[in-house]
Amino acid sequence: MLRSSWSLRLCSLLGLTLVGCIPGYVRVSVDASADLNQKQPVYMLVRTLDRKAYLAESYGEVAGKLVESDPSVLRKELLFPGKSASLYIKKPKGPLALYFLFTAPGGTWRLFVDAPLPLQVKAELKGSRLVQDSTLF
Repeated sequence: MLRSSWSLRLCSLLGLTLVGCIPGYVRVSVDASADLNQKQPVYMLVRTLDRKAYLAESYGEVAGKLVESDPSVLRKELLFPGKSASLYIKKPKGPLALYFLFTAPGGTWRLFVDAPLPLQVKAELKGSRLVQDSTLF
């Protein structure tokens, strides 16, 4: 009986992981095209902050968070052209903001995800901009 119960829990955990959800976490998946940022890596920042602060910050202020110590920054990740990245962020109580710091942004470079947070956030990057995003609840 004990072995059967353990096997059931393991299968449940594997099933949750395979579909992309881990309780208490948000899966962030990013697909980067081969021409990303003129074939150069891009930093992604994942932060928690309110919408008002998100809208008020300039690109330069956000870029400064790469080297500053800031409690709102949950993760910094380097993304490479032609590669996909997937990471798990422990769900904060508030919203999430994703920033893509291109050498010369050519359009949308940030994404705001309001609470309640979804199980998964997907972003597609092409050239020097965010071209598509989606959420899975």
